[in-house]
Amino acid sequence: MLGARLYFAQRTPHLVATGRSRRQTAPDPSDSCADIWRELQIPESCISKVGGLDTVEELHLLQELSQQNGWKKVGLITSVNHMPRAMQYASKIGFDLYPLPAGSSGRTPAWNFREHLVPDARALLLNQYLIYEFVGGMIQ
Repeated sequence: MLGARLYFAQRTPHLVATGRSRRQTAPDPSDSCADIWRELQIPESCISKVGGLDTVEELHLLQELSQQNGWKKVGLITSVNHMPRAMQYASKIGFDLYPLPAGSSGRTPAWNFREHLVPDARALLLNQYLIYEFVGGMIQ
């Protein structure tokens, strides 16, 4: 939604959705994102998609598309938790991006013994993201 908001505020003339699913039964993230933008009436001519199975591939493909189109300013929208690693890798490959973090309310919920004694699915998912970012940072 942040990309769509920037488009409608006339802060960007073009949006690029990234990502490819590793599972054949799952839709590609780039397709899902582009579908949402089209539903919001963003013209097809203002939307591009690139694949990439991980951050490294996505940034390389985005950099190539940026160079082909002569884009001078490119923003990267990703989660607050993922942004540091994505920007670090972009810097490694000489790709100058503007960070546009999204996906966090910025507040930490109060701990409640009854509600937090047994982890719920959201807590397990947050742990998965944390471990993914930690391991991803060690690999790059």
